Amino acid sequence: MCEMISVTEIECKTRDGSKIIYKNARKVQEFEIPGNCILISLNGKEYDMDLLRKVKDTNARIESDKEKEQVTQIHKSRIKYSFTEEVPKLIYTDITETEMFGFPEITKKVLTDSGLWADHGVRKLKFYMSCLTEKADEYENHMKLHFNKRNNDSMETITMEAEIASGSCEDEGKTYEMFAYVYTNELGNVFDKTKQKNLFSGYLDISFISKTDRLNDVTYCFPVELQLNNTMYKPGERASIPLQKKTVSIDFGTSSTCVAVQGENGIELLTLSAGENSEDDINIYENPTYIMIYRWNEIYHQWRAENFNLPMMIKGNLDEAEQGDKEVQFDFGYSVKRCLNKVSDKELNAIVSDIKMIPKILEAENQLLITPLIPQDIRTVEIVSSCNKQNKESLDAVAFYGYILGKAINRVEKNKIYTKYQITYPVKFSEEVKKRMCASLEYGLKRSIPIPLREAVDARKKPVFKVEAKYPEPVAYIGSICGRYLKIDREDQKGKLFAVYDFGGGTLDYSFGIFTPDKREPNRSCINILGVDGDSFIGGEHLIRRMSYWIYISPTNMQQLIENKIPFEQPDGEVRPDNDQLEGLFQNSVSAKANVRKISERITRNIFEGKYSLDMGRAESMQAAGNSRPLRPTRANSNVKPEVNLDTEITESVLISDADKAAEEFKKNQVVQKSNVEQIEFMDLYGETKSIHVSFDIREIEERLQNILLQTVSSFKEDLKRVFESRRDALRECGIDSFKIEDVHIFKAGNSSKNRILGKIMEEQFPDNIIMLVDETSDEFMADLKQGEVLESKPKQIAITPKTAVALGQLRLSDYYVNKSYILNGHPFNWYVGTINGGTNEFVVIIDRVNQDEKWHRYGHIHSLDMKIHYTDTSIKDADCPGLRSVELDEYMDEDCQDKYLYIKIKNSDTISCCVCEQQEQLETSCDTFDILLQ
Repeated sequence: MCEMISVTEIECKTRDGSKIIYKNARKVQEFEIPGNCILISLNGKEYDMDLLRKVKDTNARIESDKEKEQVTQIHKSRIKYSFTEEVPKLIYTDITETEMFGFPEITKKVLTDSGLWADHGVRKLKFYMSCLTEKADEYENHMKLHFNKRNNDSMETITMEAEIASGSCEDEGKTYEMFAYVYTNELGNVFDKTKQKNLFSGYLDISFISKTDRLNDVTYCFPVELQLNNTMYKPGERASIPLQKKTVSIDFGTSSTCVAVQGENGIELLTLSAGENSEDDINIYENPTYIMIYRWNEIYHQWRAENFNLPMMIKGNLDEAEQGDKEVQFDFGYSVKRCLNKVSDKELNAIVSDIKMIPKILEAENQLLITPLIPQDIRTVEIVSSCNKQNKESLDAVAFYGYILGKAINRVEKNKIYTKYQITYPVKFSEEVKKRMCASLEYGLKRSIPIPLREAVDARKKPVFKVEAKYPEPVAYIGSICGRYLKIDREDQKGKLFAVYDFGGGTLDYSFGIFTPDKREPNRSCINILGVDGDSFIGGEHLIRRMSYWIYISPTNMQQLIENKIPFEQPDGEVRPDNDQLEGLFQNSVSAKANVRKISERITRNIFEGKYSLDMGRAESMQAAGNSRPLRPTRANSNVKPEVNLDTEITESVLISDADKAAEEFKKNQVVQKSNVEQIEFMDLYGETKSIHVSFDIREIEERLQNILLQTVSSFKEDLKRVFESRRDALRECGIDSFKIEDVHIFKAGNSSKNRILGKIMEEQFPDNIIMLVDETSDEFMADLKQGEVLESKPKQIAITPKTAVALGQLRLSDYYVNKSYILNGHPFNWYVGTINGGTNEFVVIIDRVNQDEKWHRYGHIHSLDMKIHYTDTSIKDADCPGLRSVELDEYMDEDCQDKYLYIKIKNSDTISCCVCEQQEQLETSCDTFDILLQ
């Protein structure tokens, strides 16, 4: 009788380097040997697979003494085994940005070839194992991820956290999904800094511990490899890190944000969208600037300043949150934008919008609050405009959105790290607001890159990471049109006059200038910026809110809204009705803002974008439904006329969602309707929901909107005249002998400039000018340019649109000499300064922000020591305009100033210098000066 051997461990080694280990000290059940197994180890003694097959085959001949001895050992062990063609498999991917932003998973090939970045915080890997033999409900599971080699050398084992997610049985093959967290900082500590890349290798083991005595304990060991890239910056040495020298251009928008960078095949646009979130292929590069907060506690735990690692958060949408698919923490972009007109107060209160305008809004000391969607211990979160003010109850939304941008720009799988950024800004942003915007964006962008690069300095001790606000938006736009849609004739070489009307979501900006050959460089061109101006309260989003306010205060709605105590926000530029019952209803509360947004998303946005129809037939309805064409690049008095006549009698008012349906409804209903009605769920003062039928007259709203837009175009036209007429010397230097308004090429920019009412007004105000809305995604635009072959060769999604043109143009400005010498100090003064004519109640401009100079200007006679200096950031005539501001001078004056004269001049963007003297000849010679900050 042969002596039995107690087998406590059986190890199967496979061709791919993985192992299966069976353990049981009491009893060994039958185990399966996979098809790719090459060696079996019993208690440490190895046996070839061919020998085990011979033992099973009674007809096999065993001839050598060594094999006979091994067969005897196998028989003594009395192990039970069988062969299977199934091979346990492991697939692993990096899902860090998948969970955080919805980006595609980073594949194993990328992880082992291109690799991740060292010192980049925690990364989350997903491991998918298939063809295992164990059922999940019969075992307890334990997992670990180990790294024990760097390149070809052994190192002290580093073990990472791991957890199982799920186990299932599909067609008799067991599958498991698990996650492990890779600490790139820990691997960075043992990184060989002399090399650009280090390959770390090790293994993942998953143990199945039997819950009974009948089963073996089984451990699977799979080989794992991970390439890491060096991120240690050493000034003066050849870069061994994937640091890019190219500048990233960001057009940080109120409603959407565009990002462009110089790539290997020209300028590339980047998207925050994973693909499924975009409305269509054209719009995926116009990233909606919205954030929705679900679980604030989890976000803050990652976002807090004490966490130097990559903040890891879980992105999701409302459907996923409601279905419990995952614990959604935040959302952004298209999925938030699409739900704006569908969600309840609870969801609306969790959304942060108009993010770019937050620094300017908070400059006026307005408080902004949001309520996270999922109730936790922090009920409300205050939105602040400084990363230094962030805490457990406060969020710098600009910095947070900057982090989202940074993650989209610095994609790990592309192995490119960008540290140079240029941000466009509205013309009317003060230096302080620009400074805060850049600081917040820099904080967020920095957190997207590896830790060593965040505060690195170059050989000149200058920061490697840099965020710069260099060009206003309408100036950056010029880079997209010069040399393409505005060209210099090779023969006469005369300059071309241009004007940009940039109508965005948050602001309206103008720029005026001349495109000329560069006299110093014969093969280059020069963009001369003569002036910039605009209105910080006439953005498309602001107008939509104003239109909602008109509906709220209309006689048909106001009384029932008062009776139901529905709070509302009063937009800038609007006055309150003379009604005592409205006392307490106008607020800046979360509920008031949500009520505005409900009317905006359900009604007024559709009116502004032309999706409500006035006496439209089928053809017009199709355009209103989203197929509207851009203005053709032809002279405005050509045969091309607007297809919607505002003077038409109203015979139908219907929201267009489908062209065929709209046309059918139009045929059925020929009754004159003076107003439409929408049922909206508002929130009252006490947080209760009230369902109210809101009436609105589309014709009346459009007429009021038309008046505002007409004022902006008239102001734009006046600025245009003043700039070019006052800069005749600049025109002559560029070979232009005389100024004619019809010689100015007018370019519209910004998505709000697509408004059909604006198109009609522009044609009426500039009947002899070329007016162009550049939109290369339009087939008609391509045909009109007669450059179809060149432009149509581009994929549509990277073509220039009214929105992407700013980000693209900013990069292209580097190809030109941008001459801003005609603007004082190269930085525009932000104010109109003047006096009030008491007889006519007019505001008389003394310092014109469009035509700036360094001269002293006589402000007026000092008849009183409480004299004021009046100023505004918008060109106005009426002294009763709510935008007019003033600053008192009593603290700067004494009795000696009485009956003297006050002179003023520009010092910098937001400061004027003042001088008190008896006559102009004494300026700055015998008199003291003092500075006044305008804000």
